Amino acid sequence: MQGTLRNVSVNGQPAVPALGANGKPNLGTPGFANLSGTFSFDERQGTAHFEGNNAALVLPGMFEEPRLPFDQLGGDVRWTRQDGRMTVNVDNIRFANADTAGTVSGTWRKGGDSESGIADFSGELSRAQVARVPRYLPLGIPAGTRHYLAGALAGGEAAGVRFVLKGDLTHFPFHGPFEKAGDFRVEVPIRQVRYQITAHETEPTGAPRWPTLRTSTARCCSSAAACHSWRAAPPSRALPA
Repeated sequence: MQGTLRNVSVNGQPAVPALGANGKPNLGTPGFANLSGTFSFDERQGTAHFEGNNAALVLPGMFEEPRLPFDQLGGDVRWTRQDGRMTVNVDNIRFANADTAGTVSGTWRKGGDSESGIADFSGELSRAQVARVPRYLPLGIPAGTRHYLAGALAGGEAAGVRFVLKGDLTHFPFHGPFEKAGDFRVEVPIRQVRYQITAHETEPTGAPRWPTLRTSTARCCSSAAACHSWRAAPPSRALPA
């Protein structure tokens, strides 16, 4: 079967139950809005090319706000089914909105220790607004970390951000005893970053307990071997190296 779609929307569906036995969110059925493209498939395989302006992806169980709106969204998807196991390949998925712009490619396949599957993705952001980063942190990252960063990252710009997600998503973000179950790495060069070290804490007057720190350049890495480097922008206080 093959055909053409124009400005089509499909509702995403949350997983039931929403949480797995490990207490982590289960991934629901993805959805999308306002996409056009072509498709071809049979019972064993298929391909789709899609493009959209003012489009959206809906990813229940992946993000706290599952709907991700984009000014532009496009790319190619291929999938195969063999012995009841699904494999999905995404090629050069391109996206852009006011917060960020970038590309992602990779593979998801059924397997691992749960229905979350096994991923092998990599991508790059050509630009990103640092203060909006927490909105795109997956639910697999502890809620306390996401809440802190939502207040701590006060501003700044990033370019040339690179990320890798590889492994059994049941154990994302691959900490502690599951460190060898996968790899999640993000490298973020940022400029003119503003950072509130005592996020969500204020004086009785309502003022922050600590001045907002500023740097002219910074490089952050998140991985099993995290790294942080900062360069001060005088006369402001600099973050510790």
